[in-house]
Amino acid sequence: VLKGRINRHLAGLYRHFLSKDLLDGEVSQALSELLFAHEIRLERKDIKYVIVCQPNHLKEQKYAVSNERTWIPLYGKANSILFEDYEGHRYACDVPYTIEELILPKDLLDQVIPQVTENAALDIYLYGMPQKGIDVNEQELQRWIRLSGYEYLSDNIRGDIVIQLLKHYGKDEDNRYLVEYLSDLDGGFMSASQRGEVVRQMVLCDCMDMAYGWFEKYGNCKVDDKILLHLLETQIEREYISSEGKLALYAYHLLERGIYSGTVLNYLMANYQGLSKDFRKLWNASKSYKVDRKAFCERFLVQLLFSG
Repeated sequence: VLKGRINRHLAGLYRHFLSKDLLDGEVSQALSELLFAHEIRLERKDIKYVIVCQPNHLKEQKYAVSNERTWIPLYGKANSILFEDYEGHRYACDVPYTIEELILPKDLLDQVIPQVTENAALDIYLYGMPQKGIDVNEQELQRWIRLSGYEYLSDNIRGDIVIQLLKHYGKDEDNRYLVEYLSDLDGGFMSASQRGEVVRQMVLCDCMDMAYGWFEKYGNCKVDDKILLHLLETQIEREYISSEGKLALYAYHLLERGIYSGTVLNYLMANYQGLSKDFRKLWNASKSYKVDRKAFCERFLVQLLFSG
């Protein structure tokens, strides 16, 4: 088992001798692949490798062929199998072969899973399995954490896992774990809507600098307007916002959608650079707020003199 060897005869021995008492961490790690073993027998002698592509797994697994045979782990039924010859040519069909599942006792799987931490293909397979309950146990939580950092998992799935982790941590009244997870999070692989949810969680747990940093780094994040307004107000009041920063541009976008406050208006009237018609929108919006419009009027008049 520890050497990763499997065939029809060894599978029979494993079925007879393997017991739960023998499953320590090292044996479980090796057994996590053997439990899903399938033997492939080829009818062509020029095939060097059998390649397995698992759904949502961007990294292919390659297995060497010896004497027209090899074994491969197949997790689920949606895998794709390719063949590569000695010249590097690949085939998706036209390679006659037979495949046989080397059945091992699947009841050992529940004992193996908690001890396996280095089998990404198994983690991806288990993530796609229906959940048995509503609550997330520690074992599943650790699997989510591993998968969220696995670069060969499709970006969309990784982003979904991150959102699930945020929701899980967000249920705890003590947000220390949420803040710790957010502080180490990279949003480069996420969609705009997924980044928006991350920013929302940052604002809700009062990690304003973190949220502001994400806007500066990633630009457009599809976040709720009220969350964005709260973030803008906080950063403006703390004077942590730059007139040239990306987040500053969103203050005017919010104004266009009719969402603003006195704090945001004061900031825009002091820093916004744009068309004369945009200045008029700011002027009209400021009428219902107690804001200092003198300097703004001077800038507006100067711009009108030179632009008409």
